[in-house]
Amino acid sequence: MFIKFALILLFLVAQVPIGQQVDSKGVQLQDNKKVLEVVEKAEREVVKSPTSSEAHYNLGFTYFKAGLVQKAEESFKKALSIKPDYVDVLIILAQIEANKKNFDSARELAQKARKVSPNDARVYGVLGGISLSLGEIVLAEENFEKAIKLDPNLPDVHFNLANIYEARGKFSESLKEYQRVGEIEPGNMESRYKSAIIYVKLGQYEEAKKKLHECLKTTTSNPVIYDTLGAIYIREGNEEKSLKYFKEAVRINPQYIPGYEHLGDLYGTKKEYAKAIESYRKACELNPNAPVVRLKLGMLFESNKMYKEAVKEYEKVISLAPKSGIAYNNLAYLLVEQKINPKKAIELAQKAKELLPENPGILDTLGWVYCQNKMYKKAIKNLEMASKKMPKETMVFYHLGVAYAENKENQKALGALNRALQLDPGFNGADEARKLIKRLK
Repeated sequence: MFIKFALILLFLVAQVPIGQQVDSKGVQLQDNKKVLEVVEKAEREVVKSPTSSEAHYNLGFTYFKAGLVQKAEESFKKALSIKPDYVDVLIILAQIEANKKNFDSARELAQKARKVSPNDARVYGVLGGISLSLGEIVLAEENFEKAIKLDPNLPDVHFNLANIYEARGKFSESLKEYQRVGEIEPGNMESRYKSAIIYVKLGQYEEAKKKLHECLKTTTSNPVIYDTLGAIYIREGNEEKSLKYFKEAVRINPQYIPGYEHLGDLYGTKKEYAKAIESYRKACELNPNAPVVRLKLGMLFESNKMYKEAVKEYEKVISLAPKSGIAYNNLAYLLVEQKINPKKAIELAQKAKELLPENPGILDTLGWVYCQNKMYKKAIKNLEMASKKMPKETMVFYHLGVAYAENKENQKALGALNRALQLDPGFNGADEARKLIKRLK
């Protein structure tokens, strides 16, 4: 059985970040001349006061802002050697270690800071971040909540706590935390965007669109916002507006791959197949190693009887994603249905079942492949299982009827074929079913 893939109706999550991202490389200052001046000034202070922990800390922070993380770390460690209970240094070193994924070291530094200053909210924010990175969700939540009690004006902590609440399905609490981020940082788009995604999950599309349009008041150059608006309008059944926003996403950023993918999805549902193929091909051109897009392209080719192109795409998907059960299934079904290579289809269908053993569509494919290779007992076994899982699927009963007939089980064949015609008198194969019924009688 040819298995169709879920398209943009399920699309929710942005493929690229919305807000400003800061990583372990530090915050880069804009003016190189200014950077040099600030660094040289801080270095002079250390020369003047080599035993001053404050001077070494200030130099480290200056290096960090300039993106010189290694030098920053050296200066921070020097400050700590002079003043072992320097909380600011312990906290920033813990953050640096966490960014390097040295979580044991990071936690040890943060715990030292907590011992020195047990009521410092930043300490619990860092401990929460470490726990979150290690998948210790409950502990992360406890630390973030402690941090907020001590200082309710930490936007990063509110944001992380909102993410935890969202992941745990506590959407109301999550929305409150994202709202708090926006109150502390009115220009923060990420919190508005994340709120919009929650509203989508709740089916509150008007609220979601409101949040996204708030984002557009801050910037009109982020394709993710337009792409998400397009996905919402699809859910509302408004294809015209959806098309408008998907087009705007790729107009703003011609390299934005998800926009082309979603245009392909939409054109496919509108049966504008040439445009759908063009959109998917553009996505593949930008990223040749995108198995999901290639799978969709293969399905589109198969639906439009472009079988050679479909085979090529399915084979490419399998090479890129060797655990894609649907790709194995669809290629097997195509090879046997179009009599391209029925024997090769056996191995492919068996692999599909190995990857997705409970999928009834794959059971149907494997049964049909066995039937077309005259392995009737194996065919019947798989097709019977498929029919129990899909009691209203016409093609399963047609395939089962043919397998019974080939295995000389005429009464069972008649029952299965009649059931197929009862479900859909005009299905693709109905004429063959009627001829077979007549012959069996």
